Amino acid sequence: MGRRLGRKRLYALEKKGQSFSGSIGAGVSGSLVSRTVSRDGQMVITDIVIDLGSSEGAINVPGIKRLMLGHSASTSAGATNFKAAHLGYVEHSESGIVTLVEATCLETPTGAPTRIELQFDSSAAKTYSGSAGTRVMELPTAAIGSSSQIAYDADELDGNYLYLAAGLPTSPVGTAVQTYTAGKIHIRLHGTMIPDDK
Repeated sequence: MGRRLGRKRLYALEKKGQSFSGSIGAGVSGSLVSRTVSRDGQMVITDIVIDLGSSEGAINVPGIKRLMLGHSASTSAGATNFKAAHLGYVEHSESGIVTLVEATCLETPTGAPTRIELQFDSSAAKTYSGSAGTRVMELPTAAIGSSSQIAYDADELDGNYLYLAAGLPTSPVGTAVQTYTAGKIHIRLHGTMIPDDK
């Protein structure tokens, strides 16, 4: 007979979800609060929480529109040796077929522009100030509780890496590099798992 789960244990499991089995780019790892996956039948939710002003590695914004955000230097390397800044790989085996992306502001960003894009790209090697990928959405960062979502209907995210980038209306060419001092964002991917063949 299987072991029964108590309410507290079940709540803890549902609250945390399963840890992401893939890798997160070292160029944003200091700002990643968590990336977890939870499942209900065929539905799967991937949650990514970012602390832009983390004391373990704040996010820097380059002075050019749409370029990648990330740590401008690694503690284990020189300032010019940037690290990959992706938020993880999206694939069917973990996130299912993603049909909806949601984002919510949990803490208003300060210290740098509040216009931030979520992007995807097939390359895992993009680093801080790297070239723009494909825009998913502008993240809601104007105020706590602001949120936005975008639907997908052609499995566009599968086989790609997620990135944060400088938003379009702000961060004009020539602006000095800025660093976030605060700001928390929750990104959620809604997916459907592909069932095994019968």
